[in-house]
Amino acid sequence: RGLTMSHGVKRGPSPVMVAIVCAVAWVVAAQDGAAASLSAKLMTDGSVRLGNGQERILKPMAILPGWIGASSRGGYEIKKPGVAAFRLEAGGTTVMDATTALEPLAGGKARVTFSFTPRTDAPVLNLGCTIHLPTAEVTGRPWRIDGREGVFAKPAGGGIAVARRTCSMVAFPGEAKDSILRLGVPKPVDCLIQDNWKWNDTFSIRLGTLSERVCKAGKTVSFSFDISSDGPVAVAEQRPYVVREGDDWKLLAEHRDIVADSALDFSNMGFTDAPAGKHGWLRNVGGHFEFENLPGRRQRFYGVNLCGTANYPDRALADTLVRRFRRFGYNAIRLHHHDAQAVAKSADSVTLNAENMDKLDYFVAAAIREGLYVTTDLFVSRARVIAWRHLGVDREGHVDMQLFKVLCAVFDPAFENWAAFAKNFLEHRNPYTGRRYLDEPALPLISLVNEGGAFMGWGRGVQDDPRVVASWRAWLAAKRAADPSFAPGLDGETLPKNFWNPKVRPFIEEWAGELEVKMVARMKAYLRALGCKALITNDNCGPHYTARNGMAGDYDYIDDHFYVDHPHFPEQRWRLPSSCRNVNPLLGDKPVIPVEKDFPRVAGKPFTITEWNFSGPGRYRGVGGILTGAAAAMGDWDGLWRFAYSHTKDNLGDADVRAPGYFDLAADPLALASDRASVCLFLRGDMAPGASDRLKMDRARGSFTIDTPRTVGGFAPDGTIEAGVLRATLSGAPATVCVHALEDEPIAQSRRMLLTHLTDVHGEGAKFTDESMTTVLSWGGRPLVGNGTAEIALALSAPHAFEVWELAANGRRVRKMACAASDGRLRFTASVAGPDGARMMYEVIKRQ
Repeated sequence: RGLTMSHGVKRGPSPVMVAIVCAVAWVVAAQDGAAASLSAKLMTDGSVRLGNGQERILKPMAILPGWIGASSRGGYEIKKPGVAAFRLEAGGTTVMDATTALEPLAGGKARVTFSFTPRTDAPVLNLGCTIHLPTAEVTGRPWRIDGREGVFAKPAGGGIAVARRTCSMVAFPGEAKDSILRLGVPKPVDCLIQDNWKWNDTFSIRLGTLSERVCKAGKTVSFSFDISSDGPVAVAEQRPYVVREGDDWKLLAEHRDIVADSALDFSNMGFTDAPAGKHGWLRNVGGHFEFENLPGRRQRFYGVNLCGTANYPDRALADTLVRRFRRFGYNAIRLHHHDAQAVAKSADSVTLNAENMDKLDYFVAAAIREGLYVTTDLFVSRARVIAWRHLGVDREGHVDMQLFKVLCAVFDPAFENWAAFAKNFLEHRNPYTGRRYLDEPALPLISLVNEGGAFMGWGRGVQDDPRVVASWRAWLAAKRAADPSFAPGLDGETLPKNFWNPKVRPFIEEWAGELEVKMVARMKAYLRALGCKALITNDNCGPHYTARNGMAGDYDYIDDHFYVDHPHFPEQRWRLPSSCRNVNPLLGDKPVIPVEKDFPRVAGKPFTITEWNFSGPGRYRGVGGILTGAAAAMGDWDGLWRFAYSHTKDNLGDADVRAPGYFDLAADPLALASDRASVCLFLRGDMAPGASDRLKMDRARGSFTIDTPRTVGGFAPDGTIEAGVLRATLSGAPATVCVHALEDEPIAQSRRMLLTHLTDVHGEGAKFTDESMTTVLSWGGRPLVGNGTAEIALALSAPHAFEVWELAANGRRVRKMACAASDGRLRFTASVAGPDGARMMYEVIKRQ
């Protein structure tokens, strides 16, 4: 035990070392005596989870020609005990029906059988099952294929095959230290142990048929494996989990409009200076924002996106909404997915809809009146009303949204359509301000095309469009004319189907990056010729081209987007079911987003994030606010817009109640409450740029703390959070606990504070495939809060002089809490389970 080998070594282990390590490991395992049982759980997608973690999962495997992996679809509940039925799909086509059966065997073992039945004759490269093992956990630990033994280590010469042979048994490390998992094969199969270092930080084991063959339609092919470990194998199966009001979940009364002067009213913190735009146009000064008439004063922005019909409220709701945003502490909004409604019922896809524009105009004017600045994009999703014939193409239907973005760079009619809308929108005069949007200093930031990366549309027809393919051919031909050795082996006639293939991706990125350089220059020149004075950016879609720095010179500021637990849709885009990882983002050794993410910063350019979120149904959404605010403050960013407040105007009223979903803060009290930390840390400046010593992460425990004079807090899965003057001892549920001073003094001397205790929130009746809550089947209804408590101890200058109030979601004081002072600390219990329902926030205030 204790022998390890670095994943990064370039030389394979010596035969002597292999023999010593393997012999010691197997002997020690045999001498460990009685070991804990191993859980083997049959999952609805046909996989079998070996252990309690998210890593050792035995999955059905079908790899098609071109190394295209078929994915499990359709299995979301186990209807026959011990058998999961599903289908395997590739490129949107079902290639096989499949089942996985799991049953206990005598002697503490279990048998899993994977069965595949092709719908048509199906050529396959690999068929059977596979399991991935984390590099960090297994490097230096032993494997065995029948009588051959070795250790997991990067092979000499940099190859990927660690071992390959026909086998009747393969053994590999289990989840627990020094534990061993074994798969016995009643009928010998091919076995491959592979180092996946070229693609990810795992080793994989493939079992089954590992050479090309054709599986006949209707003929079932099966593979059985006997699972054993150091102790008995306990067979289980995935069961649906439904969120219900009771001991574990408490109903929360929702209120949207913040009570004036309450502890949740941040409007008096000085973030707005109404009306917006009064200080002139925004400028880049030394790599940060300033207004032209306020030289020397740094300007930051914090706000939310509004999407779809949420950009078009009636007048009363518009007034309510902007007042609500100012009390949240926001000083900016982003108009997003607004462009389709702006031209609704248009015969040419660029003429503005007068009725809708009147609603948008009033809303924008109301925002300006309250001191809220506006940003937007000149193309988001207007393609849903752009017919092919609007571009002069004799074809039925509308242009795909992602394809239109690329066509703007390669097809003049698409660029001209973009330009016509931009002109109509920017030259439109808002009757409530008297100014054209072109002349509106409260609209100081504009993105040309939202998330315009060509790769965003891969698999949705972008790579097959003849105009796009012609551009690729011309570019590649020009490159090869200059250098005949350029991109050897790359097909010059068609675009590769798989953008993520590391052999082709660099070339696609280079081509697409050069296209965007030219497109951005053309678009920006067009806007400047119109007289646009706003700062301009583009390319905000997360993964960036290799040509990124070349494009940066044309941008007035740099923008990006990021998400944690962004949903994945196995069946249909933006339709349930959906899944997310839903694991603690602090655990493990991967960079913590956003604190450790390598964002595309460019010297001398302001940096913003116009979309970010810790998405639902991820149970760690409460972490998002404090982590993102800290990252933005430490990184000295210039703007943050959370995605999104709402996608519909029907979700904006104070009485509207919807189940929490993927993004909308209006329906998610947990995400909205977490936003208070972002506002304080970033916009108020509680954390100084570069102050990384105030953020401490425990990656082994999966926890973190933040300690600043006016904001302290952190997250822990259990136990105690110790952050400056705060000590919070958790029980019942993982939680994020934060304390914010509501005055200029540090917390220890403050007379008024806000404390948030955030666990988890889901809709009543929300249904998941199991208790891991990674795959959601239905959203449910009214919000329920995950039950838990935090014993709070705050070190204050005069703890006996304070009282604590339970707050409603709108900041209204509900009731005075029991509290006490001892050892220089104010003590009370923050419990989700209140007398009248769930509670998440508390006001700590000094008695008069």
